Amino acid sequence: MLNINTLSGYEGVGKSTIIKHYQEERGFIIIPETARLIMPLEKTIFKDSKDDLSYKSFTSYLTNIHFMLSNKMNINVISDRNIVDSLTYLRLYSKDQNINIIETGDFIEQLNEEYERDYLYNETILIKHPIDNVHIIDNILSDPERIYGKNVEQYKIDAANWEDIYCNITNYLNTRGLSKKLNIIESYPSNKNIIINTENIIIK
Repeated sequence: MLNINTLSGYEGVGKSTIIKHYQEERGFIIIPETARLIMPLEKTIFKDSKDDLSYKSFTSYLTNIHFMLSNKMNINVISDRNIVDSLTYLRLYSKDQNINIIETGDFIEQLNEEYERDYLYNETILIKHPIDNVHIIDNILSDPERIYGKNVEQYKIDAANWEDIYCNITNYLNTRGLSKKLNIIESYPSNKNIIINTENIIIK
């Protein structure tokens, strides 16, 4: 059976560390965060593209799933983000572009029916953003690739807004067969057992 699990969350919640754990310690196949792969191409191959980055990442996540399903792969997979992350970023930062959520639900139902699955994803996990100011400054805002400078409060506001949109989209798509339910866990450092928490959900 193809076992697809996903980790989602705003920037800096620690997804990469957890993904690495599952790859190295649990032998899971990983789907990397597609936006990170596509971003460098925005200045070269995709320089003339009019589509938002989230469109491309959305397509990439669906392509990965379809490839695994069509090849009847019997593997354990963990994905760094999923299609809802792309939809969330699109709604939050590209209000002039849109992917229809209802039609996305239609497609999910068709895919599940074609491949005889109850749900597209076996487990979806949302990691909430950290709230410790020192941790945010030292481990997130200090990253030169981040866009917030040293504005801790703006990071928290943006993260909370992102999570609200993500939850709303996921809760609707779960009624269409995205996943059985949305699992929500706290992030490090308030949650020192975050990897164990994910294993209690993913490892049956």
